Amino acid sequence: MTQMNNQGITNYPQYTTNFWGSSSDNNYGFGTSNIGSNIENMQTTSQLQNSISDAYNTYKNEGLYGLGMQYAEPSVQQAIKAKDRIASLPISDVNKHQYVSCVGSTGGPLATLETLGGGIYKEIQDTKDKLMDPQKRKAYGGALGVLGDAAKDLKNDFIGSAFGYTVGKYNLPDLCDVLLYNHINFEK
Repeated sequence: MTQMNNQGITNYPQYTTNFWGSSSDNNYGFGTSNIGSNIENMQTTSQLQNSISDAYNTYKNEGLYGLGMQYAEPSVQQAIKAKDRIASLPISDVNKHQYVSCVGSTGGPLATLETLGGGIYKEIQDTKDKLMDPQKRKAYGGALGVLGDAAKDLKNDFIGSAFGYTVGKYNLPDLCDVLLYNHINFEK
């Protein structure tokens, strides 16, 4: 309690009271449910409703890109920018996937999950577009070729994310730049 008081936190159940705030005497320490008298101390759901509404409006007005830029971890925001920045560079698709996933994953576990989730979402959209377009489907050698390309891209997203998470743990995010022109290959 002293630590909480030193941090300025005073709104917590005091010793000898239960979670609800009433005395714990004569009831084995559980107290009585006195939630009604403490209800004003609870935060309202309006903050959550406003956040959900803001997120929906951002998505509606700016699309997934805008939503990601507003709510994603900072390293994921950097990955989104990096994807746009390197789009026209003469580097392989393998390098692009590994690099962008690396940059996004340097921010830790949550950033890594967001990055992988974004990569999976992107591949689902790309695969759907390629399968629905007869010319693109033919360019990939049919449906199996499209699915094979998606699997390759996802594998490289995972490789880049693992590397990014590792270099992020050691606070060396600039090492992702190595993946612009070199890629990690686990095959013979």
